[in-house]
Amino acid sequence: MGNIVHRGAPSQNIEPSLKELVRWYNKNKTRCPPLVLGAVVHNQFEVVHPFQDGNGRVGRLLLNNILLKHNLPPLNIELKNRAQYYAALQAYEKENNIRPTLELMLKEYRALKKILK
Repeated sequence: MGNIVHRGAPSQNIEPSLKELVRWYNKNKTRCPPLVLGAVVHNQFEVVHPFQDGNGRVGRLLLNNILLKHNLPPLNIELKNRAQYYAALQAYEKENNIRPTLELMLKEYRALKKILK
């Protein structure tokens, strides 16, 4: 599998895009289920792609921060699921399809549940 290259938002759009993302989260934090909130914020952050390096790590930190704020355990996207993770990001960016991200999150939670039994 090759590297995924993503350019992100033009530099003049980064700050307004991130501010809009924060507004969206604040507006929807009591309306949407936590998994949806985390998935949308994570994926939208990845679309904006504000940094030269570390966007994935920061995006996953945002995801886990939201999950923790809503009393859910943090998620670890396993290395073996990296291709599914990238495909989910592409589905969101190209089609605004959040379902693959939610499916991956549920898959990771099921794996965590097996480990904790």
